[in-house]
Amino acid sequence: MYRGQPIALVIAESMEAALGAASLIDVRYAVAPAAVELDAKGTRSLLQAEATKYFKDFVAGNPEAAIAAAPVQFEQTYNTPPQHQNPLELLSTVAEWDGEKLLVHEGTQAASAMRGGLAAQLGIPLANVRVVSPYVGGAFGQRGSLSSHTVFAAVAARAVSRPVKLVVPREQVFHATSFRPASEHVIRIGAERDGRLTGGVHLVRAQTSRFDLMPFTGQETTSRMYDSQL
Repeated sequence: MYRGQPIALVIAESMEAALGAASLIDVRYAVAPAAVELDAKGTRSLLQAEATKYFKDFVAGNPEAAIAAAPVQFEQTYNTPPQHQNPLELLSTVAEWDGEKLLVHEGTQAASAMRGGLAAQLGIPLANVRVVSPYVGGAFGQRGSLSSHTVFAAVAARAVSRPVKLVVPREQVFHATSFRPASEHVIRIGAERDGRLTGGVHLVRAQTSRFDLMPFTGQETTSRMYDSQL
């Protein structure tokens, strides 16, 4: 579905055997046009309400009227590039099963979210999943959600009935977890001459996955930071 998506996993007794076996996998793709920038040909735009039911647009008061009535008005567009966090410590996990119960050792910023995600992905009760994370390690937001390598390790461990350790290679870190997508922020503000804000609008466009929509919610922070109609 996207460049860098893992499509196969080799389980072996040693790193050398795993690398050797992985090199024997022959993969062929049909060539299709790519569209990865906000305004690229072939992209499609969705309103946040169409993308997900979990993040609602935040509206308070009548910001348009407040801006129009303000003696000072400001409007600017800001763009941020895509950014990939790549901490020194690689993504890694150890998964093992005890009957129907799964134990995962992994540095994470959201152990409860990982636990719930694993239960949903694997179709097992939440009570059967335990995530142990005494240390987070390198993160920068990279360990804030469930990444595919954790599920792969769990599936592999269940398949061989043995603990499985999986470390994501450095070159695959760019594809194996979340990143900060490119975004465009249109900000309009109305204010008194003494600097007090009276109203504002913060509109965001951002990259997201075609098959797993995740909207950018940074505008919610703006609405909470200032005592005005935002």
